[in-house]
Amino acid sequence: MSDFARQQGEFQRAILTGDDSVLTEILDSPTQKRDVLFSVYKHAYGSRLVEAMRNDHKLLHIYLGDEMFDEVGYAYVAANPSQHPNLRWFSQALPDFLKSTEPYSKYRVISDLAALEKALNDAFDAEEDADVPRIERRRGGDVGRVRERTPVRRSLHHVVDVRRSRQCGGTRCGLSARLGHGGTFDGRLRRQVRAGRMDLSEDRHFIERLSWDAVAQRIASGAAAILPIGAGAKEHGFHLPLNTDRIQAERLAARIAAPIDALIWPTVAYGHYPAFVEYPGSSNLSAKVFESMIQEIAEGIVGFGCRAVFVLDTGISTRAPVGRALARLAARNVLHLRIHEGPRYRRAAQELAEQSHGSHADELETSLMLALAPEVVNMSRAEASPKVKYETPGRLTPSTPSSPNYSRSGSYGDPTLATRAKGELLLAAMVDDLNEQVTAFLSQEMTAKNQSSGIKHQSIAT
Repeated sequence: MSDFARQQGEFQRAILTGDDSVLTEILDSPTQKRDVLFSVYKHAYGSRLVEAMRNDHKLLHIYLGDEMFDEVGYAYVAANPSQHPNLRWFSQALPDFLKSTEPYSKYRVISDLAALEKALNDAFDAEEDADVPRIERRRGGDVGRVRERTPVRRSLHHVVDVRRSRQCGGTRCGLSARLGHGGTFDGRLRRQVRAGRMDLSEDRHFIERLSWDAVAQRIASGAAAILPIGAGAKEHGFHLPLNTDRIQAERLAARIAAPIDALIWPTVAYGHYPAFVEYPGSSNLSAKVFESMIQEIAEGIVGFGCRAVFVLDTGISTRAPVGRALARLAARNVLHLRIHEGPRYRRAAQELAEQSHGSHADELETSLMLALAPEVVNMSRAEASPKVKYETPGRLTPSTPSSPNYSRSGSYGDPTLATRAKGELLLAAMVDDLNEQVTAFLSQEMTAKNQSSGIKHQSIAT
């Protein structure tokens, strides 16, 4: 084995295991230290493989949704390190993985759908004269079985039909119609996926998906509450949707809720966002109205008796009114979480940013969205705002080129520099910061509760 091949193997092992001893053989780049570059590669490795799996299993992605598919994908990456130079073959073992690995093995429909897509993908790569299995309906089954062999050309027609199915109209435009299953396959599969959501889903956290008595039982058992704040109608350039903040708020809330089994209240999607009102669709409440609304919502949550209330704030202009609203509450078990202010996130942002300035729909926020919700990001439409000598507070404007805050697109910064690898690092840093704040607050709350009830902690000798 050549020394270069050995180093490649060692580098892959380092990425998979976290053992970075191979860095002693790698030099710093002219602009970045080796450990930072290694972190980028480490996070990008899994992201790229999961992205390839999305391309190979588009229907499975649709049925599972973004977060559940990503969790399945990263679990598969950890169990099946890439051994082939061609990404096309990386997900070949996915059906078997889903069939044999809990909790996925509890849901036969998932492995069956992965097997179906694998068969259709393999048809594309088969030789023209090869025979491939034709999938036919089986009574009482989920997908089908092999009953006869037909030329690959016919299977290619099936694949084309499947990929066109989302664009067609009529009652027989689903997957089952394209495979000649009379519409029953789609219905059964959707019902099974919806009725048999895996434990990986966040259904037990979002109260809008629970009954009121289920919420009451969770609160009585000591559940904390999370109130996300994220605009549902605020411009984010040409390349991001108006609900970008809401997506961030809800997906970050899910990541915070999971370790502590918290309840998540519906997102406050209207707020104080005065800087964006010149862009059609952007909504804004006065600071006074927004502040009052947050206070009343938080008071109601506290009144239910939740152990603690975490107000997850994704905005910048919302920080001050949210802070004032929470300060007026009599409760001490409420914490204002500001997603951009943690030490890990600030350090990561400083190390990764290449743009000269920015704070909105920019390099950092777009990178974060590429990690959180890549399906909503259109990088082909990303457009940087004009360079500025110095940053000037005030509203962004799409109509006054002479203004220091002029931005035709609505971004402030350079989103064209965004990458998913940067986003993975930023997201990991942000979630670590938030989880640390939440854990520390709950620990302090428990200590204060025990002290007030006369309970003293005992040290345990080891």
